[in-house]
Amino acid sequence: MTKGFWQELKNNSNLNVDFRISSKRNYADVLNDVFRHNDSVFMSVSFYRGGMDTCGSCLWADINEFIDPDNPKVLNPKTIIAGLNQVIGHQPVPEIRKCHDAKTKTCHTWIDTGSWQGSEIKPMLELHI
Repeated sequence: MTKGFWQELKNNSNLNVDFRISSKRNYADVLNDVFRHNDSVFMSVSFYRGGMDTCGSCLWADINEFIDPDNPKVLNPKTIIAGLNQVIGHQPVPEIRKCHDAKTKTCHTWIDTGSWQGSEIKPMLELHI
């Protein structure tokens, strides 16, 4: 989730949601409340994914929305939420990719689940129940 999408949610007057984050209420709690009120806000798609929105929702965000355009190995401090570590799937990357920002103690990991062009990527995570 980018800082821009989070701000768009907070500015949405149609959402009657408490956006305060605390030790008892995290981003997932807020996003679940938003989803219960209006799930359509999660359909925002930026131009990186072929959409027309300013930024992608947490379901449609693209790797390019998180990395610094001048240095693709670094997170963009203008778009990340400091301290919010994320694993982001369905990204067109040839291998698992991580970016850390030591200053904000933030880490993002991008994983392709087989959508990368020409990919013969095997499943990277296996869940045993």
